[in-house]
Amino acid sequence: MRDHFTQKAKKRIMNNLILHFILILSLNAFAQEVEILPCECCGNSELKKVSEFENIDISLYYSFDGSSSNWCTSYLKPGGIAPKNPTQDEIVKAYELDDPDIIEELEAQRRDFVNWSCKYSPLQLQADHNSAWVEGVEGSGAGEIVLTFLDIFKPIEIWAGYGKSPGLFSANNRPHNINVYVLQVDSSEDTENGKLFSGLTRVAVHQIALKDFNGFQDVDLDLPENLDRSKDYLIAIELIDVYAGRKYNDTCISVIRNK
Repeated sequence: MRDHFTQKAKKRIMNNLILHFILILSLNAFAQEVEILPCECCGNSELKKVSEFENIDISLYYSFDGSSSNWCTSYLKPGGIAPKNPTQDEIVKAYELDDPDIIEELEAQRRDFVNWSCKYSPLQLQADHNSAWVEGVEGSGAGEIVLTFLDIFKPIEIWAGYGKSPGLFSANNRPHNINVYVLQVDSSEDTENGKLFSGLTRVAVHQIALKDFNGFQDVDLDLPENLDRSKDYLIAIELIDVYAGRKYNDTCISVIRNK
């Protein structure tokens, strides 16, 4: 009886290992098809240290598809009903059946959910003026911070406000005075789909008054002459005050990019 029980236990363990292996393979294959991860509400409070300390012990992952939800202190949670997000069981079953139609449908559902969850996240700063990062705290968002990765040695421009339409631009808050922090990355590690940044050193800060119009405007940075050009750098924008929206008390930035 003991030998029979042992054989049954071994078989059960082996089956569990096989199922676990199938789960890992299925999720990895699925993740490769849908590269951007959902944004997990609603920000990274550690970024408040950017305005308080010269050196910040923090790790940030930058995906080549855009920044993720932890690149800001807050962002507005999207409204409405969330699209369906496929479960692990559904993904594994689809790959077990090897049904391309079901897999394609699940991939489409996943993309829709990702796009919805990241609707107002820092990911939108990498897109065009038809989308925006929107801070997500009570009030006008004074003190909220958002980061972006770009080449600080090239001209930079910003589209302040929600630029999708004149109506949305005037309905929402637009940044007026901002602090712009230039952050040197202490160490960078290339990954398959992006970069891992570890440690930040603040090398410059500028207060800039933005104009209130629906379009791009220059961000002029007076950089120290001795900056190491072999390093990566991030830009952090801190909201100080705003041009008030006629309908909503949410502050928006559509784009920050190199010209």
